[in-house]
Amino acid sequence: MKTLAALALFASSSVMAAGIYDGIYANQTAANEYLSVHTNGNQMIVTEYTIVPSNGSVAFVSVIGTIRPPTVPVWQLFNGTVNGSTANLTGQYPFNACAVSFTLNFTSVGLTATINSATNTAVGSASGANCAALPALMNGNLNYTKLF
Repeated sequence: MKTLAALALFASSSVMAAGIYDGIYANQTAANEYLSVHTNGNQMIVTEYTIVPSNGSVAFVSVIGTIRPPTVPVWQLFNGTVNGSTANLTGQYPFNACAVSFTLNFTSVGLTATINSATNTAVGSASGANCAALPALMNGNLNYTKLF
């Protein structure tokens, strides 16, 4: 039994990744917006979680019926590499409308994100999004405090 417990502990610890920047970060200017940062070596994955208000037109069909929530939780995923205190990431934002590249600069208390470029995806084009305007609209509002 002790051997099995030791093997389980070894197996679980060998797949865990925890870097100095791993953790949960809260946006300083937008309530209910968080980043979850995960690293493995020089690879980084960041998920953004935010709650978006709904006007009742959004509906989710589930096994218990159709739900029309007043707010919708949204996850968005970004990945890339980290070198020192700087990470360069790509992904789609917001709601998969724009293909974005951005830089995260980590500090002792949090991080600042800077959107470097944004171009329309098929979703963005079909929706009439102006992704090229995203860097000017968002930069300066992307400061996050590390919670844990």
